[in-house]
Amino acid sequence: MSAIKFTTEKEYNGYIKVNSCGKQWLGDRDYNTIRENGRIDFSINYIKKGIGYCEYNGKNMTIPEGSLVFFHPNVRHHYYFKKEDCTEMCWSHFSGTACSILSDLEKDILVVIAISDRKQFEQRDCCANM
Repeated sequence: MSAIKFTTEKEYNGYIKVNSCGKQWLGDRDYNTIRENGRIDFSINYIKKGIGYCEYNGKNMTIPEGSLVFFHPNVRHHYYFKKEDCTEMCWSHFSGTACSILSDLEKDILVVIAISDRKQFEQRDCCANM
């Protein structure tokens, strides 16, 4: 008898679909995620409070509060958080034909986007009630 494996990773052939999303408070422990082959869908992490860290192409980067980090499908992900930073993070995994517009984003660099109007952004995203 084989075990049933649960996964939120999905490819969607429609326009766009959020496969999973959520929020985490990461002040109770160190947290480390390594996906050697990435996920089969796109992923975005938003650092609402605190600091995030990513290792990308052998380089360690600090991701400041108020930043989005974008991960392409099938590309290695390594991100981590330190307990002492009391980080709050929101995340979303998504796929669909609309994601083709993201194919122009460089896959060999880590895409980090600073949100200039965080108040407006946070009122509209999954972190609104955090």
